[in-house]
Amino acid sequence: MLLQIVKSAVALLLCENGSLFLTDSVTHKTVCVCAFSASGGDDDSKRNAGESTIAEWVVQNKEKLVFHNEASNKAFFSSAHANDCALYSNVLALPFWCGGTCLGALVLFRKNWDKPFRKSECEFLDFFLKAAGQIYANVTACFADKQVCSMLLGSKRDGEDILLAFDSLSDTMRVIDEIARTNTIVSISGEAGVGKEFFARNIHKKSPRCKNSFVVFNCALADVHLLEEAFSSADGGTLFLDGVERLSRQMQERLFEFIKNHSLCSPETGGVRVCDARIIASSGKDLLGLVSDGSFMTDLYYRLSVFPLNIPPLRERKADIPLFADFFLRKWSAQMHKKISGFSKEAMNVLVCYYWPGNVRELENAVERACIKSSSDYIQVDDFGGDFFGNNFSDEDIEIVAEEIFHEEKDKTLRNAMVKFKSFYVKKVLVEHGWNQTQVGKVLGIQRTYVSRLLKDLDLR
Repeated sequence: MLLQIVKSAVALLLCENGSLFLTDSVTHKTVCVCAFSASGGDDDSKRNAGESTIAEWVVQNKEKLVFHNEASNKAFFSSAHANDCALYSNVLALPFWCGGTCLGALVLFRKNWDKPFRKSECEFLDFFLKAAGQIYANVTACFADKQVCSMLLGSKRDGEDILLAFDSLSDTMRVIDEIARTNTIVSISGEAGVGKEFFARNIHKKSPRCKNSFVVFNCALADVHLLEEAFSSADGGTLFLDGVERLSRQMQERLFEFIKNHSLCSPETGGVRVCDARIIASSGKDLLGLVSDGSFMTDLYYRLSVFPLNIPPLRERKADIPLFADFFLRKWSAQMHKKISGFSKEAMNVLVCYYWPGNVRELENAVERACIKSSSDYIQVDDFGGDFFGNNFSDEDIEIVAEEIFHEEKDKTLRNAMVKFKSFYVKKVLVEHGWNQTQVGKVLGIQRTYVSRLLKDLDLR
């Protein structure tokens, strides 16, 4: 598309060659992205050596540069650029705009001294570039949305979208691609809301069984008859055991027998039902710990743990939060017919710093609620609601933090645990009060000046 812009400009203004430069968003340098020569196509080797100098000047000054000879633009040639550009005859360079943003510069050349660029040509090219810049921005935004959607796949569960970003889970997805080709039993572990069912569905969709049924079996509501029906329905396909840690002892024994024999024996009829269903089990708790306390069968644990797969919680994937938040904002603002452009810096800071015990599902709820309350172009901290993130710790919050400290910290002393928990507690208060240190000081019962020192000591930003 960019090359077509250059080609069109060269043809419309009867030039010999032209180049388009864009400003790199990271390095802020002006870089040539494409060039075109009327006599030799888009060969970059035919570009003039001083074009980048001209483009940089246009971008820095955000104004056009047009000259017929050195004297026609004394302001430009009085600088160090003179030596680079003195060889050129007719030069026209204009900013490449999109709205109020200068994306880069287009540089055009004519070799004929008798054909200087006229004012009408400059005005036409300015109009052309503004239109092209808007189209380029729209295409870029659309392409970015497709990239987001390629990283965000959703599966319906009770009317909710479970969305997962693949940037931080690329290794996991590569493993899924491999395991999907087999009939191996997979055990997926992770907290509520991370999308365990999504991964199970993904394995099924990529497997040779994809044309057959994917059956979800809620282990919390299970009885023997329902289990038999689920196996029958999943014959040739995949049976997803949701929350396998909630199976009763009797149900654990039945499941173990099926996995061992690939069949179910009905006590009522004495008949045997053979079934070819792949098993994918999910658990929100540590099954090995349940084995240790005797509440989960050892034999069943090892049958289910042929290939364990753990999905990390959202708090361990902080870089994904802005991506998720933007995706959910687009979704809910569109459904509510609201024009919300994004999140304020403070609001995004709240989202990134929050602990998210409910993971991706909780994040979507937060964004949906903010969309409902928002009355401006950007989501503000107050739109989340003062009590949304909770004024107190839940038992689940405390258990999660304690487990994380115990299992992930090499230093298991009480002093280190207290420091870690203190950091979590202070961060939670900061989030709830939009990082207003005066309010945080009142809640914590400390002076405002001590809050800044506390944040520095705990390395909280």
